[in-house]
Amino acid sequence: MKKQDYSDLKDLTILIVENYEYQLEELDSMLGNYFKRCYLAVNGEEGFNAYKTYQPDIILADLAMPVINGLEMSQMIREADDKIPIIMHSMFGNTDILLECIEMNISGYVMKPTNAKVLLNNLLKHSQLIIKDKEIKKQQRLMEIIADEVPAPIMVTNLTQDVLFLNNAAKEILKENTCNNKKCYEILYGHTSKCENYGEKCPNDMAREDFSKPIKHSFRDKNGEISHFEIKTKPLKNKNGEICSFVNTLYDITPFKKENEELEHRANHDILTGLPKRSILYDRIDVAIQRSNRDTKSFAVFFIDLDHFKNVNDTYGHHIGDMLLKEVASRMQSKIRKVDTLSRFGGDEFIMIIESVSNHKSYLKIVKDILHIINQNFHIDSNIVNIQCSIGIDVYTSMSHKTKEILMYNADKAMYIAKKKGKNTFYFFDKEV
Repeated sequence: MKKQDYSDLKDLTILIVENYEYQLEELDSMLGNYFKRCYLAVNGEEGFNAYKTYQPDIILADLAMPVINGLEMSQMIREADDKIPIIMHSMFGNTDILLECIEMNISGYVMKPTNAKVLLNNLLKHSQLIIKDKEIKKQQRLMEIIADEVPAPIMVTNLTQDVLFLNNAAKEILKENTCNNKKCYEILYGHTSKCENYGEKCPNDMAREDFSKPIKHSFRDKNGEISHFEIKTKPLKNKNGEICSFVNTLYDITPFKKENEELEHRANHDILTGLPKRSILYDRIDVAIQRSNRDTKSFAVFFIDLDHFKNVNDTYGHHIGDMLLKEVASRMQSKIRKVDTLSRFGGDEFIMIIESVSNHKSYLKIVKDILHIINQNFHIDSNIVNIQCSIGIDVYTSMSHKTKEILMYNADKAMYIAKKKGKNTFYFFDKEV
């Protein structure tokens, strides 16, 4: 008959808690050759203190002890650790005691007088579970060490979005030292519920269907900085083929996002003044037409041209001319609302869209304000520069049925009429004021 192999016990430690010292000596002599280390305690109170001090792998405890009995000690230990194997070793075997042991989540029960083989087999059974758990933890720790060396942020979550692991890169970018039992959406966005409640797709939910497709997310960190990430999520499955967790790898696309935004901004905005170019202007006019037709409120297109701007370039140079254009744009921008639009149309020409105005007098006030602020002296590089402008206006109402092309043409035509009238003035295409 093959001899039982107890070598699995050699790397484990055991805490033996007994009522009598002679029993401790007997058990220490019996088990000392099998375990790496035997810790001894005479009663439940000493046993609990020894548990806290030595953190053994297995506990073997007598049931009947003074001060604190075996079950009371086990309950105290269970409050701190619900997984450590506790083997009860006693001469009592009635049903009530066994039920108490079950309720206390006692791992095993060995009757006295002690049968060495029965006791060793019981300890071996639980040691194999401990070794397996240690091996899993060892592999998990190894994977964590490897993941910590990966430059991309990695976050592991379970099925209920609890964060199980953050590698060093993730901790750094998310400003989180530990998981702290937080949800992924709490760490990433400070949300109190799932991403889908905030209009974002949940990477974990999407990965259930197709984990090959990355999800783009943006989040604001604790310092208020906005970062943009492409999140690729891979579901992890257990031996039954069921998804048990998700590995989320975050690729920082913030530099590319900012570069694309910058390129898009340059394509659609004037480099000198920062104002929208024609493409945005035309879109805004189309939107204004739709809004006016819906709300039955008018809007106006102002065509603004600086008078004698060429003289500024000839007198002071193009550098001063460029700075003057920036100052003119800034002054005009200060006189309109956020819903309105100011665009540099080209050279020294500007287009202004004034929306949601209920009466003609409002347009009159705005155009006079613009003429006034442009007439004020400009102080540029120790130079006092004077400039004026001519303004043509065409008003759109829901009854006029004009296109943006017609509005632009009419405003341009009205501006030239204003110039013919002596410049530094304005003209309404449909009605002279």
